This record gives sequence, structure tokens and C-alpha cells, in this order.
Amino acid sequence: MTEDDRLLHKWRNYYINPSARPPWETSSPSSFVLALLPSLPKGSKTLELGCGLGLTSIHLAHACECRATAVDLVPEAVAQGRAKERELYPPEREEGVEGGRIEGSRGDDDRSAFTSEGERVGGGVKWLVGDLFTLLASPRHKGQYDLIIDIQCLHTFPSSLPPFPSSSPSPSPPRTRLALARLTHSLLKPGGRALIVVGNDKEKYGGQQGKMGPSLLSKEEVMEFCREGGLEEGGDEGEGLREGRFERTEAYGEHPPWCWVGVFRRKEDKK
Repeated sequence: MTEDDRLLHKWRNYYINPSARPPWETSSPSSFVLALLPSLPKGSKTLELGCGLGLTSIHLAHACECRATAVDLVPEAVAQGRAKERELYPPEREEGVEGGRIEGSRGDDDRSAFTSEGERVGGGVKWLVGDLFTLLASPRHKGQYDLIIDIQCLHTFPSSLPPFPSSSPSPSPPRTRLALARLTHSLLKPGGRALIVVGNDKEKYGGQQGKMGPSLLSKEEVMEFCREGGLEEGGDEGEGLREGRFERTEAYGEHPPWCWVGVFRRKEDKK
């Protein structure tokens, strides 16, 4: 079993096993994203990486009239997220619109909720299930998004890949933090923003800290991956990289782990 297979098995178990609720899943849309809503016009295209149940994307699609796309590697997470969307916002079947669609699972020829250009006409999240590097490699995703949401996705990837024996080809594209930062840059519209929330290495120190939480990164590591990936700190008030805490979950309790929260913008080539 490869490391990727091991991680997928671990993550799937959280969604398959009712007693193993994912420690990162919140019960409401992300407050980090809600804070950006005043500067996010209706009709904005959003993309949530590693969406899990996708509560934030569901809120953006239905309550904020955004064109929301959500992607996750775990089929069970996407299926449960889609079911949650239908529970919260029942499909408007009388208008021929079925809220939410999993790309690939029902076939790309299912265009009931899309225009001929591929845009949704009836709202609902566009769900993608599978490897995000593969799914988002299509030219139709390039330069398309006003906001990309990465909450606890970037830090699940390694900073670099170990050397591969000559008989074993390395992954293509390489699945590293830098590769994800570069992919994020390529998916953003000019002027588009990326919200990145990752583990903070402050959790290594003191008391109960460090016992529950995600991979830990230093501020310098986060800035390096983003800078080399073509992302720069946003210039508006409240943007840039700052220290915070993850949102409360059943697992995190009253004192969630420390995190880094940053709003980055696509860096444009100087002419």
C-alpha cells in the first residue's frame, strides 16, 4: 500500500465509520469564508479544495448566489455533502433543476442544470470527486475562479517528494505543497483570491498543544510555498497571513489548535 493509499483509507474511514467523525468537520460554514462575503459579489465563482462535507460551498451556492465548485478525494465525503445539500435545499424538480451534481459519477453528459457553456442555471454546488490535480488540470478550470478556499488541504501534502527508484516513475504532476500553490495560481482569475488555512507550528509547544491537530507549518514555510507558487499576500485590510485558531469541532473542543490564516492574491507578471 502506497502512502497515498494509506491516507485515502484513513480519510475514508472517518466518513464510513459513524463513530469516527472527521475531527476537522465543522457544523456550519467557515467563519473565515463568511468574513470575506462583503467583498465577494453575487455570481462569483468559488472553488473549495478538500471540501469534505462542503458546508461552506453549500452556503455560498444557495445563500450567497455564488457559482460554487467543491472537490474532495473521498467519495463518501462528497456523497454525504451532496445529501446534506439536498436536505438543506431540496431540488427544484418542477423547474428541471437538480441541486448539486457530482462530475464523473453520473457522466459529463448530464447537463440538466447547465447552459450550453457549462454554467449552472439553477444554483447548487458542482461536486467533483477524485484527485484534485487530475480533475482541475482541464483548461476549462484555468483562470476561472474569484475565490479558492483551502482549509486544511495544503498541509496534507508533503513539502517535497522522496527520491523514487529508477524503476518507479515519480507522480506526474508532483503532489507537493508547492505544486498545489502553483495550481491555485493557475486557477485564479486575475485579481482572484485564495483563502489558505493551515496548521501552525506553535502547536509544538506547551501544555496540551500539539496533541490534536493537523500538520504543522511555520510562517516562513507557508510564505515560501505561496511566494514560489505565484501567490502574494492581499493588500486589503484583514488580508495577509495572520495567526489564529481553527474553528471549533467536536474533536477540537473549546480550544482548537493554532493555525495560520491568509488571504493571498494571484501574482501577476510585471510588464
